[in-house]
Amino acid sequence: MKRFTIVAVCLWLAVATLQAQSVVDSKLSDREVNEKLLTDLNQRFPETRKEIIVWDNTLHGYDALYSIDKSDFLSRYDKNGTYLYTFLKKAWNADVPEVVRKSYTKSIYGNYPVNTYWELRDASRKGFYMELKDKQGKPLKIWMDDQGKVYDAPNP
Repeated sequence: MKRFTIVAVCLWLAVATLQAQSVVDSKLSDREVNEKLLTDLNQRFPETRKEIIVWDNTLHGYDALYSIDKSDFLSRYDKNGTYLYTFLKKAWNADVPEVVRKSYTKSIYGNYPVNTYWELRDASRKGFYMELKDKQGKPLKIWMDDQGKVYDAPNP
């Protein structure tokens, strides 16, 4: 039993080390990562060349926040710098799809106010992202698929 526990711990450490290396050992400096992401964003959306881009390095990857023609966008990249999708900021109002409103209300987050609401802009899929504040004022982020399933992490 003792030998099994030691082997299990060693395997767990090996897997954890490999996962950490896949994110950390990109061999790119922070500057190179920034340039790669910005080049990709500018190629996908040429209008961003004239805009201020605010980058956020999250647990799940990189988020680019920017505005074009008075509309706010949030483009997501994974930890490897691969483009995933783009959200368009919308008003949390009567135009929000019924499935989103119902699922949100029934979720464990239903009593928290929605600060910002985003709809997936990509034609190939639908989804939603919301920024909330809990009762202590702590920010919360949730994602939702087009069927109304709520996630506490991005659902790529």
